[in-house]
Amino acid sequence: MSAWQKAGFAVIAPVHVDSMHYPDREKFSREASFGERIADLRAASAYAAKTWPGRPVVAAGHSFGTLTALCLGGGLASLGNFRDPSVKAVLGFSSPGRIPGLIGPDAYAGDRVPMLLVTGDRDLVPGLVTDWHDHLLPVQSAPTGDKFGVVYAGADHEFIGRPADANFISAAAISTDFLRAYGLSDAKARGRLMNISDTATTTWTRR
Repeated sequence: MSAWQKAGFAVIAPVHVDSMHYPDREKFSREASFGERIADLRAASAYAAKTWPGRPVVAAGHSFGTLTALCLGGGLASLGNFRDPSVKAVLGFSSPGRIPGLIGPDAYAGDRVPMLLVTGDRDLVPGLVTDWHDHLLPVQSAPTGDKFGVVYAGADHEFIGRPADANFISAAAISTDFLRAYGLSDAKARGRLMNISDTATTTWTRR
């Protein structure tokens, strides 16, 4: 988030009830925390609209936060209408993968906004994600058009929280370009996203 702030973007980061920083987190089940997360993001969106009228909003998250950001983009429509019209794009680092009864093949069929999903080939979550390829489901299954997936060799589930990680600087730069491209309609930034080539440590999916 600091990279985005340095680039001039305003970042609103709610402390969710299932956060390690929330004092009463044990009082909330996973199911209850999902609804609270959606409410938090809607409140953040409303705050942004009031503070910066007319400015586009990009919903972003990590892991479970990616899921709720995708909901604001139109995901999980079979469970309810979570779409926030002010959200113009979705940016996610990792994801919860596939969750039976919640995240299936059509979970992201309603996500028509631009999307960037960043993951790694060691991005596993014990008891939840056993195949890192599952993190690419949003990009692979959402309607085509401005959908990007980036896989870093050697990156695990928490790499984006470690500035010393070998892939951190690249991920920060790519995500900032995504914000510029779809938050500011920056054609040059979009061009970089469309044309950057794979490397020995980075693999792209575009749809």
